[in-house]
Amino acid sequence: NFLRGGGGGVTVSALPGTTLGVTELDLGNGQSLFDTPGLIVDVQLTNRLLMEELAAVLPQKRVEHVTYRITAGSCVHLGALCRVELLEGRPFFFTIFVGNKVSVHVGKCDNAEALRARHTGGLLVPPFDPARLEELG
Repeated sequence: NFLRGGGGGVTVSALPGTTLGVTELDLGNGQSLFDTPGLIVDVQLTNRLLMEELAAVLPQKRVEHVTYRITAGSCVHLGALCRVELLEGRPFFFTIFVGNKVSVHVGKCDNAEALRARHTGGLLVPPFDPARLEELG
């Protein structure tokens, strides 16, 4: 996006945290628009990712959804960042909208943690480096 006038403009970034300070845009007639940095929340996953990981998580083009039939005892890995488990209950359809560079893997809950440890950075990305698992928690 670009606002014309006053010899300047603003830009929009897909990556959070790019506004480094308060930016004032003169709208004319004594009115201004202020762009400020957002809140940084330590427990928010996107604030803990490296730039390469964040770029993989944030969609760069249209996101295609994928639907899986999930049964009790199954889980869906979203990269090695998280997993959704169905511990009990009737099977259901689970639709996922995720960035194009995030791998999705359906497996069994009973070996999910071992699979995550073994395949981070390969089958399960992001993160791209298995050492990042401990850092991310």
